[in-house]
Amino acid sequence: LAFGFRRWWYAEHFVVALHLFAWVLAATMLLSVLGQALHVLGVTELRAIMNSIVFAVLALCWTLALRRVYSLRWPRAFATFTILLLSLFLGHFVYRFVQGVLVLSLL
Repeated sequence: LAFGFRRWWYAEHFVVALHLFAWVLAATMLLSVLGQALHVLGVTELRAIMNSIVFAVLALCWTLALRRVYSLRWPRAFATFTILLLSLFLGHFVYRFVQGVLVLSLL
């Protein structure tokens, strides 16, 4: 919806979306492994700092990717990143809610 004015095929947008989401999954796995390692070592104060750093790196990667792929200027790239992030979280929570309702209805 954000790039409907572009005359690209759906598959091209899909590849960009897969690339961006792969970064989210990779960062989540990395953060989980590092968080567990820090927990085992007894260091718990750095976890919030690590979360912030990973989020900042993801935000930068997504913004740079959107800027490069769609030839956006910086303000529009940041706005698009914000919209994509909100859509991802909203879609995730709606999906989980619907999934929970379906599971409970089957019990």
